[in-house]
This record gives sequence, C-alpha cells and structure tokens, in this order.
Amino acid sequence: MPTITVTENQLQIISQACELFSRIGIGQWSEIEQYLPLREGQMFIPYEEKTKIDAILTPYLDEARTHNSSNAWDIYQVIRHRTAWLKAQKFGRVNEDGSRNLDKMMEVDYDEPVHFGSEPLVKVEEDKNSRNTFDEWFNKQLKETPYVSHEMEKFAALAWKACEEQTN
Repeated sequence: MPTITVTENQLQIISQACELFSRIGIGQWSEIEQYLPLREGQMFIPYEEKTKIDAILTPYLDEARTHNSSNAWDIYQVIRHRTAWLKAQKFGRVNEDGSRNLDKMMEVDYDEPVHFGSEPLVKVEEDKNSRNTFDEWFNKQLKETPYVSHEMEKFAALAWKACEEQTN
C-alpha cells in the first residue's frame, strides 16, 4: 500500500480538495465559491445569480454518477477528524481520561468518520519526530486563520449583507 508524507499545510490542502471534489460530485457546485479569487470587497456571489446558475446546471446532473465523491468525502472526514482531535488535545479541551469533552467539542469534526466510499478509510498518523514542526505550524495557523466553519463563514457573509441592506 502506498504511503505519502506531507506537511500539515499539505494535509489541509488535501482535505480541502477532497471536500470540494466530493461536494461538486454530488451537485453542490456552489461550494467552489469559497475558493474563487473574487474581486476585492466581493464576499460572495449574489443568491439570485446562484439561482440562475443552478437552474442551468440542475437538469444536466445525474445523482447516480458521483465520480468517486464518496471516497473523497471519506478522506476529508478522516483528515478533519484527526486534525480536530490533535487541536483539542493540544489545547486541553479533552477530558482528563482523553475522551471527548462535549462541553468544548460539539462540532461534527470530532465525530468518528462515517464510511461512505468503496475504498478503505485512509489513515492519518503523526510523525513523532516532527512534533515541534507541527506545533510551529499549528500556532502560525491559529494566528493567521482562526477556526471558523465554512457554513459559519457563509452565514456571517449573508448576515453582513442583510445588515448593509437595512442601513441603506
């Protein structure tokens, strides 16, 4: 079985790519929006425009053809789960016995991955020799990009737009 060694940043890129690929594969095309190089000040594509694009694409989609999207979703889930637990352990969010602290770990990221695809679940293991490198990378990530789920980002953008419309 092949093995690859990646940095934590590369692992996140793989995770994001698998999530996007799996969502596109089941027709959630609008998920590409978060990766588009939108113009300065353009936070999202207006809902009305998405509705037009959706009306064009939907008649052509075949839900039975998912192009490995389930396997990609499995990879995404495993990486998301492993990364979330590493962060929780680092910041003392887990219970003393190492189990999940539901007061601090409610996100789906901490749930065991559910196997959907035809391939076995991937394994993500930490290289014990690179612990300091991970700590440095992780601390940098926290400073640069605080954890906010994609759904929360979308909600915040829509809420911001609604507030702007009310004040105009």
